[in-house]
Amino acid sequence: MEQGGRRVEGQVYDCRVRWARLGQSDKSAAGYTLADLADEALSLIQTLGIKSYVLVGHSLGGKISQLIASRNPEGLQGLVLVAPAPPTPLRFPDEMRKTQVHAYDNRQNVLQTIKLLSSRMPAPTVVEQIVEDSMSGSREATLAYPTASILEDISSEISKINVPTLVLAGELDQLDSVEQHKREVVARILNARFAIVKRSGHLIPIDEPVQRDRQLCYSAGGLKRRFRAAAQDCDWHWVLPPILSSMKSECYTQTTAKSCVVTD
Repeated sequence: MEQGGRRVEGQVYDCRVRWARLGQSDKSAAGYTLADLADEALSLIQTLGIKSYVLVGHSLGGKISQLIASRNPEGLQGLVLVAPAPPTPLRFPDEMRKTQVHAYDNRQNVLQTIKLLSSRMPAPTVVEQIVEDSMSGSREATLAYPTASILEDISSEISKINVPTLVLAGELDQLDSVEQHKREVVARILNARFAIVKRSGHLIPIDEPVQRDRQLCYSAGGLKRRFRAAAQDCDWHWVLPPILSSMKSECYTQTTAKSCVVTD
């Protein structure tokens, strides 16, 4: 990815504890609450010895990232929320909730989920990767999102976020609308910057990776000016939803910093 006229490579640390590959990894003693997932992400950062980083979260990963940032952990320099789930409980209509519960039951359901979350069908190889990944994990993991995590209310914590924050919304997002992002996320975070990614649905990293990268570069430049430190001196820690856990090779290896931690 280009930044300031030069190409900056990113290294991905993949910690996919339980969300990754929807539960293929060894089961942890921790549960699936947002607090548990936030604890795991912070534990990974500590284990890797990362001292200064920008936290990037997509979808449910965005909600987890909001909770992490509200704790003001040492070393956190900035927050990027990509089509984040809101900090307030998100209650789907009965029919949509049923769809969410069964989203990864079979190939056809996964394909329908991709159509809902993406503004257009990805390349066949990416589709097949998503299908394989989505159907590889445990039922416990796939049920956690629509039946528990998305219903948690962490709105009282979000005002504690005190790092520069960028919120990206997909113009065509059918799950978390632009207005919802403005109302439920941007309005709750002091001085948060908001940008709309044109032609993108909920899966911004797949629909419009170039626009996403441009926004991250812009954010990195702002961090450099604000903190008087080179953006490449900050690590980037990704927190991803289950459906994107296999996409690290396609969408996440080129970032705006020297290292990036992928969690789901």
